[in-house]
Amino acid sequence: MPGRPPSPSKAETSPSHARASSPSRPLMCRLKAGKAGQWEFHYCLTKPPRPRKRLHSQYSAMIISPPFLSANNAINNQIGHQATEGTYPIGQKLAWHGGMHLAAPITDNNASQVRAIADGIVVYKRNPTPRSEGHALAYKGWTDDGCVIIRHDTSIGANNEDETQVRFFSIYLHLDDILPAVQQGQAINRKAPIGRAGMIEGHANLIHFEIICDDTNLEKLIGRSRGELNINVNGRSDTVFGEMYIRLPVGTQVFPQRPALNQATGQNGTATTEELFVGLHYNRGNLDIKTYRANGTVAGTMPPVANGEYDLYREAGQIVEAYRRAQVPIVPVHSAVFELLRFGRVLGPDALTPADTPHWRKINTGTTTGWVNLNADNVHVFSDADAPHWAGWHLLNDFADDDSRCDLALIRNLLDEDKNSITSRAEAERRIRNPSIQTYLRGLVCKFPTEWHKGHIAKRWGWLKREGPAGAPTAKPSLSSNTYLSERDFPEFERYAQALGFWEEANIGIPEVHWHFHPLKFIEHFSKCGWLSKEELKQIYTRTAHEVRERYRLDLNRTTRKYLYINSMVRLSHFLGQGAIESTQLNSMQEDSMLGRRNGNNFFGTRIDPASRKNEQVLGHWFGSEPGEDNGWFSSTKHNSRGVRIASSYNWRNGNLGDPDAIKYRGRGFKQLTGLLNYSKYWVYRGWLEPSSFDDQWWLDPQYQARNANRMRRRPPTINDPQRVTATPFNCMDTGGWYLLGERPSTIREIDSDLNRVASSTTERSTEQALSYRVTYAINGGYIQKDDRLRATREAKAMLL
Repeated sequence: MPGRPPSPSKAETSPSHARASSPSRPLMCRLKAGKAGQWEFHYCLTKPPRPRKRLHSQYSAMIISPPFLSANNAINNQIGHQATEGTYPIGQKLAWHGGMHLAAPITDNNASQVRAIADGIVVYKRNPTPRSEGHALAYKGWTDDGCVIIRHDTSIGANNEDETQVRFFSIYLHLDDILPAVQQGQAINRKAPIGRAGMIEGHANLIHFEIICDDTNLEKLIGRSRGELNINVNGRSDTVFGEMYIRLPVGTQVFPQRPALNQATGQNGTATTEELFVGLHYNRGNLDIKTYRANGTVAGTMPPVANGEYDLYREAGQIVEAYRRAQVPIVPVHSAVFELLRFGRVLGPDALTPADTPHWRKINTGTTTGWVNLNADNVHVFSDADAPHWAGWHLLNDFADDDSRCDLALIRNLLDEDKNSITSRAEAERRIRNPSIQTYLRGLVCKFPTEWHKGHIAKRWGWLKREGPAGAPTAKPSLSSNTYLSERDFPEFERYAQALGFWEEANIGIPEVHWHFHPLKFIEHFSKCGWLSKEELKQIYTRTAHEVRERYRLDLNRTTRKYLYINSMVRLSHFLGQGAIESTQLNSMQEDSMLGRRNGNNFFGTRIDPASRKNEQVLGHWFGSEPGEDNGWFSSTKHNSRGVRIASSYNWRNGNLGDPDAIKYRGRGFKQLTGLLNYSKYWVYRGWLEPSSFDDQWWLDPQYQARNANRMRRRPPTINDPQRVTATPFNCMDTGGWYLLGERPSTIREIDSDLNRVASSTTERSTEQALSYRVTYAINGGYIQKDDRLRATREAKAMLL
């Protein structure tokens, strides 16, 4: 294909020339590639933006952030500094501790406010008790009892049309002030302030932070409710995010040289002697490849593959081309091979044929480096969404005796420093601060009774009267006099525990015995998800009707998962911001024709032709193919009602021939795919058009230049169903992702240089503006509606970052 066409003239890009001929709605113009060396306006109708309001419905998206924000509101906001005590999942005296204590960051001598981690409903609020001497909360120093519990109902993926909807709760305890706006039964938005961190046993600016769920939702959140991940079948396909993992069974062949791209095996291979898991992690354009053992240790790491993510589309094309050069009867579809490289398997509608199309990667097994086929027989594929045990996730339960003492040998042995089968308090305190131990504890998802139930305190905590450290830091836990609490002291502790309790009053609808997550691990994990639900998209595309958003939303999510790797909210913000202008917030998936007056090669539009907006699937044909439908708008030089030229004819541009190509290949889909050149590229990508059926660069045929189609020697593509773009919501959205990654690959690079947060200072906003303009140019080859695109991108960022 020829190189990038030059920029358009100022006359064509001037905003004053891009006006609608309709008096009530302005006309949006967008440049699209025309024939070599020329560019065209693309246009659709739009309305001025309305002010955005944060709304809430039952299900919000899994867009999540920590309970404390840094000064610049960064996406990697501070979770808070972990306090010296109050660790997860065990605390002092080896008792179960369902959350962690966090110290509020101090900014300008003030402690940061506690904030909601995700959209939700406040299901419980207890205002803090005023401080007073002799109160039960003054046990070992004052402890604030202000408490807020938020229920989060969210979506993390979908199987076909069935969304995976989950529910979890976040608990914020030891607040010394709760804002009046926080009201039980009312919605609260992510990052909304809740109140101020209080005191825990005399220590200031601390909170207890907890994330919990019940059995049913645990299985939805991480794919199982017990044991280790089943490695004998592929992982879940409803939700896929983060690092991809490919399980290699014992005996997998590792080859010293990479075989041909269309060959599933090689020569002189060496068999692996242990089960391995190859991790593929895309990191701002590069590809990181690690090899893990089943126990989670890293067997080997390869140097980052420079541009491994940016080049994924091209690499998939090379595999397809290798099959074509081999002149084999079956050639895999480019889109399916792209998914094979991206996900390790195919998740979309285009089948991978042949099914054994190879996926070669060079790995380090720990004993050798070499090439393995990640799509060989007996491999299985997973992602971080499966919460794999080799990635540090482990499910534990300890609730048979209904007390708060950790009796699991696994944890006690982990903290047994001298391996004498006795875990003293001193050992536990030292070991629990060990970084490797902390890493392991972060991945534990534990089922045990809440510590906040007011009843049965004697039953749940009575062991404190029977066990203790025996005085000396290294002594065994003992009985009788050297207990943690004496019979005389226990009632005071019991009153303290009752004063802090809230479980019966909160009545949040899950059992007293439930699952607990390390809250930091939970937030880090699900911040990779990025699946947009009804409510989240509603808050971004505010001017779109519910039924229109829902028609496209699931496939919008699948598109961003496929092409943008949606753990990047910055990429998603730009994609949605640009798409808001391209598709008029999903409202315009077919380019409008206009009615008016034709004068020779000029057409003066007066109003939209309503027939051009009819769903072509309902029509049963592409609009313009039936007599009387084509009035010449697309094949003429277009003017608005004031006589101002807004775009040239679509004939003999962008690969189009003469009529009826101008209307046949009008803009369709999320990114308004336009012209025979782009249609043919996408058709080949999806496997709908055989490349051998037409000649490459047909627009360079001298007779094309002479506009004489009948005498052309180079064969142009034949596409009889251009309306296929809008036949399904998936096709509509997928064309947009493909155009961005396949036809405008420099766009992602530009986006990745953006700030990973909402710009706040004048300098940051200026930098953000310049980058948004560059993204606009990378997509369009011009700066059409650059300020509208910037504004829409900022609106998406405000919601997502």
